[in-house]
Amino acid sequence: MNIDTRTIRGVTVVRLGPRLDGAHAKQFEEALLPLIEKEQSVVLDLAELEYMSSAGLRVVLLVSKAASERNGRMALSSAYGAVYEALVITGFDTMLGHYTTVAEATAALSGKENTP
Repeated sequence: MNIDTRTIRGVTVVRLGPRLDGAHAKQFEEALLPLIEKEQSVVLDLAELEYMSSAGLRVVLLVSKAASERNGRMALSSAYGAVYEALVITGFDTMLGHYTTVAEATAALSGKENTP
């Protein structure tokens, strides 16, 4: 599993892939929870994620709850195919907010939706 982070508009963007499954869920959780401790807003960029199991969905939910408990926000971006379908079926796309692009997600979380 690859996990890369960068900051856009004051929002931490985490790109992960290619799989978020039982074998990688703990690694993902251990990488994300410290970020949630420090950051107010996090976008999960799912453009390179080809597969997400129920273990992966559980960690996304766990991290989202941790962000909420710290008055932070988390959003999802760029999911496609089976990963997007899993988000829709579970309601994560609505609960967390799914945006077509990272730019849209960071704009929404930074409060600068009308900024180019």
